[in-house]
Amino acid sequence: MQTIEVPLVFRHHPEWASVGSITSNYLPQTYSALNGQRTQPILQGRTILRPAIDLNRFRCVAIIDWLELYLQTEANHQATNIQKWLANQMRACGSRSSVFVSGPNSEHRHIGNFFRVRLQQPDPADLAAVLLRLQTQFGSQPFTLTEYRIAGIEVSVDFFPKTHFGDDQRASDLMRWHMVDTLRRHLRPHPALTEATLCQPRSYGGKYGGGGATYFVAQKLSAAAKTLTREARRLEIDPGMLAPLSLQSHHQPPVDLTSYIGAKDHVVALRIMDKVTDRRDPNRNKVDALDSKHWRARIEVTLTGHHREDGGHGAAGLRTTGDLFEFNFQSLRPSMFEFFLPTTEVPGGTGSLGFRHSVDEVSIFARSGVYGLDRFHRAIEVVEQKRFAKGELAGRPTRLGKKGRLVSWTEMNQKVDRALHGLSKDWRSAR
Repeated sequence: MQTIEVPLVFRHHPEWASVGSITSNYLPQTYSALNGQRTQPILQGRTILRPAIDLNRFRCVAIIDWLELYLQTEANHQATNIQKWLANQMRACGSRSSVFVSGPNSEHRHIGNFFRVRLQQPDPADLAAVLLRLQTQFGSQPFTLTEYRIAGIEVSVDFFPKTHFGDDQRASDLMRWHMVDTLRRHLRPHPALTEATLCQPRSYGGKYGGGGATYFVAQKLSAAAKTLTREARRLEIDPGMLAPLSLQSHHQPPVDLTSYIGAKDHVVALRIMDKVTDRRDPNRNKVDALDSKHWRARIEVTLTGHHREDGGHGAAGLRTTGDLFEFNFQSLRPSMFEFFLPTTEVPGGTGSLGFRHSVDEVSIFARSGVYGLDRFHRAIEVVEQKRFAKGELAGRPTRLGKKGRLVSWTEMNQKVDRALHGLSKDWRSAR
């Protein structure tokens, strides 16, 4: 079968490459179950698209990008004074982490006895020493080092290109851009993270500027989708549920813009980015340029919540510092860092819809990845179920399971697993 080329899209296209010349390539293969297993009916006769990217050309590392703890002191203090004192103490013990202190709900210039302490890229070996000094200086609570409540945490998985001798910066850039596109195109987190309207995958800043959100899959049908609108009304379906059936609803995000999953203040939020800058101070809007040797593709998850709630981190099992030193970070992967491969059929295989429809699955995948393709399949399922209920289909439609018509990308998931296992090992060894 012929290789499928998907041109990468940029907000600011590299000057040295012509538009459309940088592509992600896919190798179509007839799908067959592994290890002699029986092929599921919903995958029978379908074609699987395998990316041509070589995962062995990337070093994958998982880190805690920042950790926030709640701090309660005996007397009232200014957050800025605690921050200055902590920064001096961390420098004295040789820590490379930076620290920021605010009120319990991230208020700036807070005065009181309850604070939120953020440690940027905390070192597990330094954390106990920092907490011990806090207790000594401020009489902080709790009085055991393992009982400090976690206020939030950000876990990042980074992919660094392994360049060969003689490779120039362009070669490294190409590898990194391909990985950013791959992460975004093949990630489908647990549906609970994307079901809410403001949580759906999106990027900000369109082709012509502006700061509005562009969703991978539009939330509403366009005015031009008259057939779908008419069918939605006839079948008594919310028109927005049929938006994935229109190719115009699917959008390919630029590689050089960050993609978001989860609302701004949601307890769980995911981001995928071309990591070439860093913002170490949460109180500043300014970003610092990274040295090119630190440029990488990144996927990260932020787990947080209100100080009276467990939040996303609590739901994951990270409530106290004691949990942190025992935590299995691999447990985050199935719901937040789960990657899939698409399967497709020949164009025109959607006759069960009952109306003319010419959108093919490869075109949808090229724009919105496995997330958009899965939404497409589930929109078809909704129509089929409604038509069956009205007696328009003779046979009961096949119900899609948890994975739908997607297939787990074992190699990528295992690579992320190994990185998260390494993070667990680092923190457990510091107990």
